[in-house]
This record gives sequence, structure tokens and C-alpha cells, in this order.
Amino acid sequence: MYKSIILAGALTSALFAATASVQAGSATVAAGTVAPMQAQGAPSIEKTATYVPILRVGCVANGTPSEFPNDILFTNKGTKLNAGTKLRWTFSSPNHTGIFTLAAALNPGASVRASNVIPGGIEAGRYCSVVVR
Repeated sequence: MYKSIILAGALTSALFAATASVQAGSATVAAGTVAPMQAQGAPSIEKTATYVPILRVGCVANGTPSEFPNDILFTNKGTKLNAGTKLRWTFSSPNHTGIFTLAAALNPGASVRASNVIPGGIEAGRYCSVVVR
């Protein structure tokens, strides 16, 4: 216990001495006080903010015929997609893939159907993956 009190006292003295010697040129430091820190302005939001659109699109086999549809329903779950945006869709098994181009803008929450794009059809309700290009 006695050694830890001596060590704590020595560290405190060293801290005050180091603080005083470092700040000697900028402010007068008395024992037991700390020189004020210089205020720094907050970073500008315009300089630091970067807008990254969220591109998420849901994809599911849905349509006619009802058991094995050959249609895909795309649902926008992100930000607005402009007309001409390409949606590359893939069903994992069997390996069906293709590209669907939006004819009109697709707002968040809206859906669009791609008709007759799965040759032979696929089980209704099967999800696929989508890459937005």
C-alpha cells in the first residue's frame, strides 16, 4: 500500500511538471490547474457528407401460370431508380439469369413485373438475387 501511494504521488508530480514544461510558451500554468484547450470548429457538413443511394430491389417469381410462373416481380426497397436502370436477376437453382431494363422510373416501395422472362417457369414464390446497374 505504501509503495502505491509513493508511486501515485510521483506520477502526479511528473504529470504536472510535464504539463507545465510543454505549455510554458502558451500560458502560465500554476500547480493544480490545467491550461484551457483551444476550441476547434466543427467540420462542415457540406465537406464531410457523401450521399450514397441505397440500391435494394426485391425479386420473386410471381405471375402466370400460378404454380410455375414465368414472370418476375421486382420491388424497389431503396431509393428511386431511374428509367433505363438495368436489373440483373439470378435464380440459383435451376440457374436462370437475365437483365431487365426499367422502362419508367421506379419509386421506393413500387413494383414492376417482367413478363415471360423465365423459360419453362419456376416455382411460385421463389426469390432471386438482383444487382442494380
